[in-house]
Amino acid sequence: MLSSGCTTGLGPWALRTDRPDYNQQIVRSADSEMLLNIVRLRYDDTPLFLELGAVVSQYGISASLNGTGHVDAASGNGDASAEESSVCKALARIPVLQGLPEEVVLELSASGALRRFARDEIVFREGDRGTTMYIVTSGDVLLTTPDQKGVEREVMRLSPGDFIGLSQVVLRQPNSVCARATTDLTLVAIPGEAASRLLNRSPRLASDLGEAQEARRKATLQAKQGHTNAVG
Repeated sequence: MLSSGCTTGLGPWALRTDRPDYNQQIVRSADSEMLLNIVRLRYDDTPLFLELGAVVSQYGISASLNGTGHVDAASGNGDASAEESSVCKALARIPVLQGLPEEVVLELSASGALRRFARDEIVFREGDRGTTMYIVTSGDVLLTTPDQKGVEREVMRLSPGDFIGLSQVVLRQPNSVCARATTDLTLVAIPGEAASRLLNRSPRLASDLGEAQEARRKATLQAKQGHTNAVG
């Protein structure tokens, strides 16, 4: 079984000895196993469901009694696991990623993080530098730039499945536009190194994003020349 962002990280020494926490860990494990198998089915891979009894019989529980008789035991990082599962679920809905190998998507899930913005909140400003690529998973983004007279002009509107920040990762250039949420917005933030690996391993995706970036560059030029709608 793959060990990656869609799993909870459960294994020997990870379960607590008291029944409520044990029950919660089983529920989290079942949810994550289902999510992993959904991803497998999307990529024509064979799903696998692990029998609980086979797991329980092999668990060792590391515990120690303190002076009051309370049992202390190690537990998995539930918060991190939930975050990775949320990223994996969000990425599985992105059409442009659905033709990629399963392990590539799972690697993105492990390295990515969800970023949420309220309506009218700025994602980044023109001239900002960074090393992060973003994938829109819900909501809409407005890209703008000032024209030669300083009037803010619309460059393009982005929706779920679109990528932003590519120039930061590939060209190591500052952002040429301002990105602002026009609705409540959720992005998956992919660190530069992980984004570069993704593009190196996926020539088709790199080509598609390159074409999209060129169209965005032309739209930015049109906006700077004052040929697009002004933004109020």
